[in-house]
Amino acid sequence: IACNLPSPNLFIMPFVERPNGYVNRLETAFFELAVRYYGNQAKKIRVIREVGKPQQLLAIRRQFKLAFFTEMKQDHKEALRLYSLTYKYITDVMWLSEDRIMEFKMIAGFVNYKICRFMFED
Repeated sequence: IACNLPSPNLFIMPFVERPNGYVNRLETAFFELAVRYYGNQAKKIRVIREVGKPQQLLAIRRQFKLAFFTEMKQDHKEALRLYSLTYKYITDVMWLSEDRIMEFKMIAGFVNYKICRFMFED
């Protein structure tokens, strides 16, 4: 074990003239690690969300994070659904806090961009 890394997380790339195969394996390994990480983060948020009824603004934040982590896992259909729910939450809460209306509009615009991007990809 080098540098206290477990052997599955240690990648050795030899010096060769054409490293395409090594690079592809490295890319696949990083992708799998990233998918696992974002999947675990999404699970944590789901558990926190189900524990109790949070404040409305915190619920929007958690919903957005869940959508983002799902997008990073490349589950675009589920990410679209979660971003749509985030947008609905924002529009429901937006009018309750008149002093933060510009902040809500900015976030709603960004979430709307994400929704449109996913809809055009399908």
